[in-house]
Amino acid sequence: MLVAIVEDNFGIRKNLVELFELYDYETISSENGSDGLNKIMKYKPNIVVADIMMPDMDGITMIEKLRAKLDYRHIPVIFLTAKNSLADKIRGLETGAVDYITKPFETKELLQKVNNLLELGKRQMVNALSTPNKHTFESSDQTFLSKLRTIIEANISNEKLDVYMLALALNFSTSSIHKKVKQITNKSTNQFIREYRLERAKQMIEDQHANVSEIAFSLGFNSVSYFSKSYKDYFGQNPKKSNSKTHDI
Repeated sequence: MLVAIVEDNFGIRKNLVELFELYDYETISSENGSDGLNKIMKYKPNIVVADIMMPDMDGITMIEKLRAKLDYRHIPVIFLTAKNSLADKIRGLETGAVDYITKPFETKELLQKVNNLLELGKRQMVNALSTPNKHTFESSDQTFLSKLRTIIEANISNEKLDVYMLALALNFSTSSIHKKVKQITNKSTNQFIREYRLERAKQMIEDQHANVSEIAFSLGFNSVSYFSKSYKDYFGQNPKKSNSKTHDI
């Protein structure tokens, strides 16, 4: 997997390259948005991690130019920046970025979010290839759900993830989010988020990703007992029994 790092600070850029390469990612890096845009278009990375405040071309302008080109719109972008006001976050997400992390940042959080987005992209590709003729929704609805899943995946560990965060990220009103989710899925927004988390939990348990309590907290559940009850209600079995080789809590 190829990660593009666009960061004007040499020390941060070097640390990010070393961090991702330590976890077996390939990297390309740039010190400004102009060079970053050229390299992204040339190498087509799987994900972009970019600063906003940079010389020559800032990160916002770089992503706007990238999103204007059809061949590169699918590449997920995470902004990693010192600009931490709500207005800055909204502007960053409005460009099409799937997440916005402020400096200083936790390396584990960044790695997990990158991994989540890449895993989501692979699953979506597999689903698209394996069921090319099965379309449940209209194209605009598919686009909406794809954006919704991407935002949920990027914030899946945040226990405060709710319709208000989704509305902010998608630039929708909360009532519009509720209405559209209900119309497409026949579920409430909170139910959609909870069931998405539970599906991820099942996959992680079956893959022996971690023990049940670690999985619960990594997916934004603040109580193992609530997670276990929700899991049993949804799947009809206790999470510890989903895989006989799963570690105990």
